[in-house]
Amino acid sequence: MNEILDKSMTASQAKRLEHGIIVLSILSMAFIFQPFYMWLFPIGCIGVVFSGLIFNLVPFCVAGTSYRKLLRVLSIVAIVFVIVVVLALIAAWAYGIYLTNQ
Repeated sequence: MNEILDKSMTASQAKRLEHGIIVLSILSMAFIFQPFYMWLFPIGCIGVVFSGLIFNLVPFCVAGTSYRKLLRVLSIVAIVFVIVVVLALIAAWAYGIYLTNQ
């Protein structure tokens, strides 16, 4: 596993990752604004959040970047996302308590 993480991306792999992230973002937006199938809307909403988070990898999509560095950036983004979600849930819970005591 360490051999894979220590390898660096080639130029074609970096371009493929960058284009994949951009295509995921555009596809998610298309799912949100399409007027035909209602079941694609929640998939698009989840995709927009996911692609918004993963879009932070685009500046690191250059040849020579190691997979370990990409994994580190991805884990930092995931940790920040979890912290924000936990804080939002705590704020919603506290607001519910505030409303019930009114």
